Amino acid sequence: PTRSVAQSPSPFGPPPASVGRLMEQLQGFAIFDPQTPVLRATQTDYGWGAVGIHGGRLAEAVSELRAGARFGPMPLGELLELLDWASDVSAAQPTPDLLSPSVPASRQIVRFVDKYMKRGRNKLSGYDASEGALYVLFVLALVFHPRAPSFLAIENFDHALHARLARRLMSVVAEYVLGGSRQVIVTTQNPLVLDALDLADDRIRLLAVNRTGSGHTSVRRIVHTEALAKSLKEGLTLSRLWVQGWLGAVPELM
Repeated sequence: PTRSVAQSPSPFGPPPASVGRLMEQLQGFAIFDPQTPVLRATQTDYGWGAVGIHGGRLAEAVSELRAGARFGPMPLGELLELLDWASDVSAAQPTPDLLSPSVPASRQIVRFVDKYMKRGRNKLSGYDASEGALYVLFVLALVFHPRAPSFLAIENFDHALHARLARRLMSVVAEYVLGGSRQVIVTTQNPLVLDALDLADDRIRLLAVNRTGSGHTSVRRIVHTEALAKSLKEGLTLSRLWVQGWLGAVPELM
């Protein structure tokens, strides 16, 4: 009653290879919920592979992914398009020029170079940068890092992000996840995130989650039908359809 079936030994001997792989994925499954103080490396976190549940070890993950002109499989220029005020992102030891000694920090911190500030005074720590920039790195670290779970969930995907940045980040995540072997579940309350999803691709699933009158959870897939395709072609985006209540999963408010 307190452990998932994935952690229970099979009473009928070793499972088939496909079932064994599924059980391994389920055992490694984790729900990540970023917290700003942890992303800024001023609070500790639960360890979980490459990145902690709440964003711990982000600087270490950035250090491991940042090589040459790339951030994992992503060209560095593509990352800097998401962080349009930065000219570089890396990890470094906390020094007085980056972080006040009075601020508690881990052994490594995220370092940004601001392309608009005066050279020599344009390096910022994760403590000073916007939490949205840290969140972008956090999400990409989960998608790119080889030690991140192969099956994971991210709570509140749009956390601390401008609506347009959240949409673009969702598009990038979908591109790289579909090109690899990782599976990601995300939750969002930002309508624009939906506009980055190509529901014609069966590998991308949009699920509307509601509560029934008796309080039970109800999950319904939004299927890419001819009617939906026609609506999208006529300019009714998924975000508009959701806000107007046509997709479900909205509060019953007047």
